[in-house]
Amino acid sequence: MKKAISTAAAVVLVFLLSVCALAVGEEYIHDNAGLLNESNKAGVTSFLKQLNINYGVNMYIVTRNSKNEKGSLSALQYSENFCAENGLEEDGGKGLLAVFDAGNQTSFFYEYGGDIFTDSFISKLSLTVESFYPEGDFYMMCRELAALTDDYLYEELGFQNLPRVVDNAQLLSNYEEESLLKKIGEIRSKYDFEVVIITTDGIGNKTIEEYADDTYDYGNYGCGTDKDGMLFVINMGERDYYTSTCGYGITAFTDYGIEQLHENVVPLLTGGSYFAAFDAYLDNVSIFLEQAKKGKPFDVPANPKKSDGDAFGSHTHKKTADEYLKAEAVVVAISLAAAVGIALFVRSGMNSAVIKRSATDYIKTDGAKARKSKGSDCGVNLRKSADIFIYSTTTKTKKETSSSSGGGGSSTHIGSSGRTHGGGGGKF
Repeated sequence: MKKAISTAAAVVLVFLLSVCALAVGEEYIHDNAGLLNESNKAGVTSFLKQLNINYGVNMYIVTRNSKNEKGSLSALQYSENFCAENGLEEDGGKGLLAVFDAGNQTSFFYEYGGDIFTDSFISKLSLTVESFYPEGDFYMMCRELAALTDDYLYEELGFQNLPRVVDNAQLLSNYEEESLLKKIGEIRSKYDFEVVIITTDGIGNKTIEEYADDTYDYGNYGCGTDKDGMLFVINMGERDYYTSTCGYGITAFTDYGIEQLHENVVPLLTGGSYFAAFDAYLDNVSIFLEQAKKGKPFDVPANPKKSDGDAFGSHTHKKTADEYLKAEAVVVAISLAAAVGIALFVRSGMNSAVIKRSATDYIKTDGAKARKSKGSDCGVNLRKSADIFIYSTTTKTKKETSSSSGGGGSSTHIGSSGRTHGGGGGKF
């Protein structure tokens, strides 16, 4: 079923920046009317690529000027021809085509190859387009459309393909990863807030701040249109750690709060108790979010001489390092017991082993159905072998820092994607 909704747009000519030829590889953007410069194309393309990576659904942004076209086609005819000429529906392709006409100042959304998007969602996109026209920022409008589509697909399809614990440095057991993922899921469910944990042996030529920001942005993490959340990364190569915050994370985790958060985690990292460190990190994140939910994020104490000057307040119980180490010992014991049990089971069943002829023989047959439900076991789990993809761009953006008055609040900077981040880090 194909859906198409046309909306009248206000003055679109204010978007005309400079006519740019379509760059090779930017297949998700066909800017025939020249509404985006090359830097902005690269930024929007990174978000559109992630829709395909995460959900197998494409979104294309096409601009045209019908007044300059010979034998101008209607928006519907133009969309149908575009899909046919570019083979968008080949091999089961499905997605959404967003067409912006600078000639008659209209927008048009066309779904092809499936029946994923509801009429109400298409209408929401159309209203978003109208709300951006007075501002004249076509680039930000495209980013907003991509973000709304990402949120819709996540909720509608139930996909959770984004790895929220990426242990590239191989510091955690499978059981430990699952334990951390469970806590991350609980935080996301309760606070609608993303938390990502990354371990790595190296970050190339990037700084730890750049690596954290880019992993979050180009990995398309975050909840809602503001991409609320945070990412914690440790680089074993240089013994660096860093927390990058985004959206509501900048509000909930002030500079002072991040320092306090790290104080409870770094001693465990230094001692090599990595699971305990990440477990403590997530517990503290929950405490911070609960406090911020009350309208009072943890920040520089108004009166540091108070006996209860602890940033967490006397009402909050903080686990000690020993408590986290004991918890880690329990997890290790469970992991060892599970490993022994699996070994004994495999050994006892060796005589009945049958050689599989194809890799697909090892994948559960009900995987296709399981994809529709959140948290389903969809067959082979390859998370341990998957390295997170970092989109790279030569675009450089000068970082700007701002702080709230009174020495508190969050300092911020701009990442290479153009998104604002807070954060902080150090060595362990």
